[in-house]
Amino acid sequence: MHLEHGIGIYRGIDNIAVGDGTLEVAVLEYEGGDRLSVPLYRLDQIEPFRSGTEDGSDAPPPRLDRLGSTRWRKQKEATERAIREIAVELLKLYARRSLATGFPFPEDTRWQRELESAFLYEDTPDQRAATDVVKKDLERPRPMDRLIVGDVGYGKTEVAVRAAFKVAQAGKQGAVLVP
Repeated sequence: MHLEHGIGIYRGIDNIAVGDGTLEVAVLEYEGGDRLSVPLYRLDQIEPFRSGTEDGSDAPPPRLDRLGSTRWRKQKEATERAIREIAVELLKLYARRSLATGFPFPEDTRWQRELESAFLYEDTPDQRAATDVVKKDLERPRPMDRLIVGDVGYGKTEVAVRAAFKVAQAGKQGAVLVP
């Protein structure tokens, strides 16, 4: 995919005569057989096309663009508009959330410390940091919106259990979602 000319098929590297020398170019073929030669020093203009279906599904190949057509430019402009609209909506959402009031949970109790010390394994530094920021968020008078992400076996559930216990001690309900 060329950033300015759209989706084409990569046909390899070629040498073309330029003045007294040669220039190495990447060759892209477009609908109708037209070819675009991109000098290797402009390789940053080419990206592999990713359809979002790299999982081995039998998705049809993407439609090739035609050199000189306005379809690619219009598609890019529509995508940019949609991204701007999403960004504006996200900014509005975060502005509303920053003004919303929530329940400030109390600081850790003796029972919270007992629960946390009863875990079989010692926390990793990242686990400890995640637990600390989650509990600090819970103690603020703002609704918490946090997602715990990590590889399998890295202690996300332990962080969630600590937060859920803190919530339950305050008489509130919590939920932990897992795949």
